Amino acid sequence: MRLHIFVDRSLIECYAGGLKSLTTRAYPSRLDALGLLLWADGPAEQIDMDVWEMGPAYPTH
Repeated sequence: MRLHIFVDRSLIECYAGGLKSLTTRAYPSRLDALGLLLWADGPAEQIDMDVWEMGPAYPTH
């Protein structure tokens, strides 16, 4: 399954296989907000991750 995950400060959007989506809010200012955790109900055969920094939607320059 292919996941596309977008994180914009406290908003997390996840799109799974182009069929399902999930949006939730996180609180990155909490002391226990230290990373990203992915898990599966069964064995995961391959996990690859690419990370890009998103630019602002409305640049102020």
